[in-house]
Amino acid sequence: MSEFISWIEKPSKTKGKPDIYFLTAEQIFNNEKGKRLQKELAGDFIGHSAIRFFYDLPDTTSRGRLYEKECADFSTPSNFPAIITRAIKRGDFRGMGTPQGLLTHPAYAEYERVRQPAYAEYERVRQPAEAEYEKVTQTAEAEYQKVRQPAYAEYQKVRQTAYAEYEKVTQPAFWDLFSDPKNRAEAWK
Repeated sequence: MSEFISWIEKPSKTKGKPDIYFLTAEQIFNNEKGKRLQKELAGDFIGHSAIRFFYDLPDTTSRGRLYEKECADFSTPSNFPAIITRAIKRGDFRGMGTPQGLLTHPAYAEYERVRQPAYAEYERVRQPAEAEYEKVTQTAEAEYQKVRQPAYAEYQKVRQTAYAEYEKVTQPAFWDLFSDPKNRAEAWK
C-alpha cells in the first residue's frame, strides 16, 4: 500500500519539469472514472496503481519512464512538488487522510477533542462486530474440519490403494524391459 500522498512523475518532453500525476478527492469521489476506480481497486485510492488507473498510465515496470514517488512527511511543503503543495493548501485531499504536520499544536488539540470520542464510538461498534465475526468463522472452521478430515482420510486410503495397483503394473513392465540388454541405455549395457 502506498503512502499518502503518492504521485507519479513523467519526464516532460516540452518543459524542463516533469509532469506530475496524483489524485484528489474530487477525482476519486465526484467523477465517473473515480467511481470505476473505487470498484476496481477496492480501497486503495491513494496509491500508484490508482493513479495509473485514473490517468491510463502504463505500468512503470514495463516502460521505465515513470517514477513512483510518495511522502508522508508533512513537516514542510518542500517535501512535495509545488502542484501538490497548492492542492494541499486548497484542501483538495479532504476525505483522503488526516496527515500530521499540517495543523498547529492548538488546532491539533482541537482536532483530537473531536477525533477521540469519534474513535471511541467506532471501537464500541467495531469490537462486538469483530467478536461476532470471529465466533461465526471459528464455528464454520470447526464444521469444515469435521467434514474435511474423514473425507481426506478416505481420499488417502483410495489414493494409496490406486497407487499400489499402479506400481504393480509399471514396476514389472519397466524391469522386464530393462532385463533385456538391448533396451538399456548405453552406459548400462
